[in-house]
Amino acid sequence: MYHKGASGIVINIGPYVKSIDQDIIDFANENDFPVFEVPWSVHMAEIMRIICFEITKQQQNRIEISAALSNAFLCPIQEDLYVPILMKKGYLPNNSYVVSIIYVKTENIEIEDNRRESIVSQLSGYIRWNYKNILTSVQDKYISLVFCNYSDIVCDEISKNVFNKSCTWLYTSTTRSL
Repeated sequence: MYHKGASGIVINIGPYVKSIDQDIIDFANENDFPVFEVPWSVHMAEIMRIICFEITKQQQNRIEISAALSNAFLCPIQEDLYVPILMKKGYLPNNSYVVSIIYVKTENIEIEDNRRESIVSQLSGYIRWNYKNILTSVQDKYISLVFCNYSDIVCDEISKNVFNKSCTWLYTSTTRSL
């Protein structure tokens, strides 16, 4: 499943699977591949319902933020298109902001468009998961990072970290397909 691009795995422990073998746990740890153990009494349908609801909520939030950022970049004079949405998310006009644009260039690497889009999406998720007060917006091959109340030095460090992560994922995706 890992080699097919799965994000993780949930294993129902019960009458058919008694426990998770140590070699599976070791592989998962070595590859940052989450393995979740769930007791048989927990219904997978309920877990899936909760997960799908959260994914939908997060996607809605990302769409709102991305639209607000696009409006801020493209129509800065029309504040009514983005200020109320960003304020609702806790990003106030008096805060200090730094914008970083990351371009995911894949022209010199043979990679399918859907894999490139997946890497860009992974990067966006990585940023949201690992850093707070950074808005992300993904458009085509670009990831816009809007840092709220970060120093220039920290913004630079995070941008370099994200760039290195994208290089790792691009390299991994090309070697997996060979």
